[in-house]
Amino acid sequence: MALTSGTLTVYNTKHSGVQFIKTDSQTGQPLAGAVFTLYKQNGEKIGTYTTDSSGVAIVPDDLPDGWYKGVETTAPQGYELDSTPQDFELTGNQFLKLTFEDTKVQGLLIQKIDEADNSPLFGAEFNVRTVTGTNVGTFTTDSNGQIDVTKDANGKPLPSGDYIVTETKAPAGYTIDETPKTVTVSAGNKTTVMFRDQKLQGIIIQKLDADTKAALSDAQFEVWVTTGGTNTSVASAQPAGTLLGTYTTDVNGIISLSTLPNGTYLINEIAAPNGYELDAPNQVVTVVPGATTTVTFSDHKIYGVEIIKKDSQTQQPLQGATFEIWDIGASSNTSVASGSPAGKLLGTYTTDINGIVDVALTTGQYEIVETIAPNGYQIDNAKQDVAVSAGQKTSVIIVKILLSICLISMETNSESLSAQLRNNVIMQ
Repeated sequence: MALTSGTLTVYNTKHSGVQFIKTDSQTGQPLAGAVFTLYKQNGEKIGTYTTDSSGVAIVPDDLPDGWYKGVETTAPQGYELDSTPQDFELTGNQFLKLTFEDTKVQGLLIQKIDEADNSPLFGAEFNVRTVTGTNVGTFTTDSNGQIDVTKDANGKPLPSGDYIVTETKAPAGYTIDETPKTVTVSAGNKTTVMFRDQKLQGIIIQKLDADTKAALSDAQFEVWVTTGGTNTSVASAQPAGTLLGTYTTDVNGIISLSTLPNGTYLINEIAAPNGYELDAPNQVVTVVPGATTTVTFSDHKIYGVEIIKKDSQTQQPLQGATFEIWDIGASSNTSVASGSPAGKLLGTYTTDINGIVDVALTTGQYEIVETIAPNGYQIDNAKQDVAVSAGQKTSVIIVKILLSICLISMETNSESLSAQLRNNVIMQ
């Protein structure tokens, strides 16, 4: 087939369309990841479009003439949504460019520092809420003492507005700052709020020997939270308050309670170290931030009573004498009808090879009664009252006279022997 020459004219028709452009409001840089929705004027949704790396989203479909609305529905990561829609009209094959500017969300920076030296504090917990009560979340300071809040509870960028920041848990060893702070967050600005906490210094309990001032381990103390009143007892004989705990002094005679909140405390010694008398009075102390409160208890060593049994002539110690020791309290009338002391029997003790009984006794009034004399000696029926004071050794020396029998004559006649025995000289 033969070809004929001629002219072919191609006509391109310009179509109407829209291009969404997303930029940073401060730098003008294009922003990827912004999502836009295009609507007809009657509200019918046409589609959603996402900006690329050049910050552009193109609507590829041919659009008839008419009114439309472009809405940003999702902001790029880290940016605040531009919620203002843009209405526009397409006529006569127009191609419009709609520019939306987003402001970078700087959010809220919470800082926690030591009040004394401004060092950052790890582990403080804060709650963030809007002023209308919507919870944003609870956050914990990092090793730099900071919390960077850039998102709301739904993971979206923290919107501009007013927020209430409240410390809910202090770092270990610090007091809590219970005063909430209200702050205003605005897009493009980092809002910083600072909390300062005071270090808890607490109480040091020190236990010493009352005489030598040496440190005493193994003393036990109760620590009570009280109202600070001088009347610290209740019907049960326990301190008035809440028992915080029971603690024991270490090898240095120390109990260190370094994390106590402010307040008034009562310290009560409940068990003295072995060989020491209990320091009975309680002590009330007040704990304030930034200061260590030291309280000292001094116990007297228990020396008690030493009973020494000797021969009156030779001064030699006498082994085998047996004594009862009675706690008679403060009563001066120490006898009862039965002949026993009025009090509590603490025990029965026998002199050793050195003629000594050594008994540790606390401060008080005691009565010593000999119940068995050494072999060859007569029992001493006299009771001896002694007063024992802490830190002092009370010695009681009892001298015994040998039981002597002098036979003037010896007769085989029993009557004569009995008569002679009646003339025995008996000495104690």
